[in-house]
Amino acid sequence: MFHAHNIIPLCSTKFSWYSWHIYNYRRPCYSDWVPKLKFLGSAKISSKNMITIPKAAREKLRLKAGEFALFYERDDEIIVRKG
Repeated sequence: MFHAHNIIPLCSTKFSWYSWHIYNYRRPCYSDWVPKLKFLGSAKISSKNMITIPKAAREKLRLKAGEFALFYERDDEIIVRKG
């Protein structure tokens, strides 16, 4: 069971680069709400509206005002969910 511990603003505008390793997986539904992720690590798409990132990358996220999302912590991962 996941436990929401924070609500954070996400960038709701398009961003021009990807520094995550999702191997050119491009879906428009993500570019509308996924924040700019500036970290060396990996990200994976968990479902239609969730992306999993390494917990170690958390402090390196650069977020802008926009839609809200929840962070869920699970072991060494964080799950970003569209709010």
